[in-house]
Amino acid sequence: MREVREILTIGRKYRSLEIWIPAVGHVNWKRHGAKVSEASKFNNETDKQALVEFQSHLSENSLASWNDSFAFCKWTGVTCGRRHKRVTGLDLSGMKLSGAISPSIGNLSFLTSLSLSGNSFHGSIPLEVGKLFWLQHLNMSSNVLGGGIPAHFLHLCFCLSE
Repeated sequence: MREVREILTIGRKYRSLEIWIPAVGHVNWKRHGAKVSEASKFNNETDKQALVEFQSHLSENSLASWNDSFAFCKWTGVTCGRRHKRVTGLDLSGMKLSGAISPSIGNLSFLTSLSLSGNSFHGSIPLEVGKLFWLQHLNMSSNVLGGGIPAHFLHLCFCLSE
């Protein structure tokens, strides 16, 4: 179950995000208004480069369909917005992927949903995930990630929910 809502508190707009990270459980993530202008310095070619970089961090020849034979918006697990062809969703759940999660994931500046559950990703969650202002759904459960929520995320308000 996913809960996304906008909250108006003392004249400030907050975005609320529910995530699932095994060691913590359910987390309701409220963001203070981040700089939207950060996203404007990237484009759809930047999105493609970020995906190629993400793929390069995987073990073996995973995601073989991610090649120039198809537009990157048609690659397995990738969802793009209709108008601007920017990556808005990345769902690689249960694809038996292994390797590290590339910091390039932070360059997918229009990403609203990231699901990497049910794989064998290792290492830690890249700090760059904290740059994903539009993110509303994050699922990294059932991997072998170490550490926890990066300290870089401390500028966000995490509120545990049941």
